[in-house]
Amino acid sequence: MLQLCTIYACANGTLGLNLSRAPWDPYPWVSGVQAKSSAERGGVRLGDTLLELNGADVLGLRISELANRLQDHWQSGAGVVTLMMWRQQASIDPNEDPAEASHAVVSSRHLCSILLA
Repeated sequence: MLQLCTIYACANGTLGLNLSRAPWDPYPWVSGVQAKSSAERGGVRLGDTLLELNGADVLGLRISELANRLQDHWQSGAGVVTLMMWRQQASIDPNEDPAEASHAVVSSRHLCSILLA
């Protein structure tokens, strides 16, 4: 199912999510969401696949390219970012192993260890 997530800028500039993407993955997927983060409040869930960043398709983009686009977006003075996600499951069971759940969907100012800030 498609899920539009709106994430508001946080005082420290972080979104609170990790993205992962292998060279053969057409789209990145969410491999981590920090508790009580802007991403969590915006509806981002572990295992979501990122399809669009602010309405632009992210097909084939590297994580570093996404970070640069996000940095440019924040520097423009924007207060929100929108993420169009594909969610295979309506929700992920909280008792499920997070490492296994992060593979449920296969296919900002700083990016370090694939942490979008």
